[in-house]
Amino acid sequence: RNWRGQQAGRKTQNQQSNVPHSNNEETVVKPEEPKLSFTMPVQGEIIKEFSIGKLIYSATYGDMRIHKGIDIKCASGDRINSVFDGNVTELVDDAIWGTVVTIDHGNGFIAKYCGLRKDSTVKPGDEIKTGDKIGLIHEIPLEKDDGIHLHFELYKDGKAISPSEYLGKKVDIS
Repeated sequence: RNWRGQQAGRKTQNQQSNVPHSNNEETVVKPEEPKLSFTMPVQGEIIKEFSIGKLIYSATYGDMRIHKGIDIKCASGDRINSVFDGNVTELVDDAIWGTVVTIDHGNGFIAKYCGLRKDSTVKPGDEIKTGDKIGLIHEIPLEKDDGIHLHFELYKDGKAISPSEYLGKKVDIS
């Protein structure tokens, strides 16, 4: 036997016989990014998009203004559903937006559902699941000339964001 062969058969002081040895590299498993999927609050055509960076025409006021949500065309009395699990934090009867339900959907997401019928809504403190009824559509005084629709706003960490980017698809929420 040669010297290397003899050394291979012996244990050195630093080697431990009961520790398995592998030449395979360790695989690092990264945790999957948290994702969620918001559903549409009502089925219908989006008739006005979110616009913070550019002005959009308001038929009611005959001028250009920002639009912090999306408008989804629907009929009076249509059921409006929660886009995701959450807790109702506020119910306001507003002269401009009609009856507004605010839901905290967690992870910094807050949604405002505007133009609901006053007597048809959930109440503050209610726990809501995706698809649960939160009210029936009525009208939005500020946007009455745009026809009956849901005005839907979405906020992430207090900042208005485009709901269209989050509705109906898996989205990273980190």
